[in-house]
Amino acid sequence: MSPTPFDLSRRTLTAHSADLRQFIDLRPVTLEDGQRAIDAHNSSGLTFTLLPDRGLDLYPAAFAGRPLTWLSAGSPHRADRGASFPESMNGGLLFTCGLRHVGPPEADGQGGSHPLHGDFTRLPARQIAISGAWEGERYVLTLRGELNEAALFRHQLRLTRTLRLTLGEPGFALEDVVENRDAAPAPLMVVYHYNFGYPTV
Repeated sequence: MSPTPFDLSRRTLTAHSADLRQFIDLRPVTLEDGQRAIDAHNSSGLTFTLLPDRGLDLYPAAFAGRPLTWLSAGSPHRADRGASFPESMNGGLLFTCGLRHVGPPEADGQGGSHPLHGDFTRLPARQIAISGAWEGERYVLTLRGELNEAALFRHQLRLTRTLRLTLGEPGFALEDVVENRDAAPAPLMVVYHYNFGYPTV
């Protein structure tokens, strides 16, 4: 059941609210293990949690209280480099794989190795910025963060992730831009692994 709609027009909200965070918000929080999280709330009925220390991926999500995702029995804690994929795969709405490798583990030909589906889930986001503004009659919250998959004298990839939430709309827009900041060419492989669960699936 969808939430009962109410007037979210710019004129009404400007007249009745001094702080739009009661209607839409991206709220940074800290989990008990010290990991960062960002809780998203939208009066459309959509809620979800982002994990900045796990590639800025989306963990649990729900619409009007109805779960959308499958979650592993594990936790959303940081994924160590030595952890296997089954140990680090936490489920959630979006689990990004890459940036230089997806698929089975393998040597990279440069003296290193790639774990199953790459290192993305081990990347912490930096330069996280949250801003909100009216765009005509639509109020939009924007979150932007940077993730670097880099090694000295080797690869230098930067992904800038931008997420946009529009007040009253039951969805979000996600845009990733990847830059190769090294002089040498670099491989790029990305898989967006969505994990829908009961009762959605």
